[in-house]
Amino acid sequence: MASRSTNTMAELLQRLLSDLAQAKVLQDADLPFIMELETAIVSKLRDPMMKMQEAGMLPPGPAAPQQQMFPGQGMPVGGGVMQGAGTPPVDELRRLMM
Repeated sequence: MASRSTNTMAELLQRLLSDLAQAKVLQDADLPFIMELETAIVSKLRDPMMKMQEAGMLPPGPAAPQQQMFPGQGMPVGGGVMQGAGTPPVDELRRLMM
């Protein structure tokens, strides 16, 4: 008896995105078609978030996870980099270092 490892459509779509990423490197890959599929899948996966933003339940813009801080301490949970007023964004620092 076969068991299912995918319980939701979102899980299946995420697994499909992984398969499409692997398909891109194949010699006979149809890149425009694969990219069209990826775009449709990503749009479907983001649809609930977009609806919540439109309803005002989420702030507009890219949904970045917020770093939580321990009360009374200046250190973010998870070892993130604290950014002060004069500190450039972390992704900008990463870009400059490469």
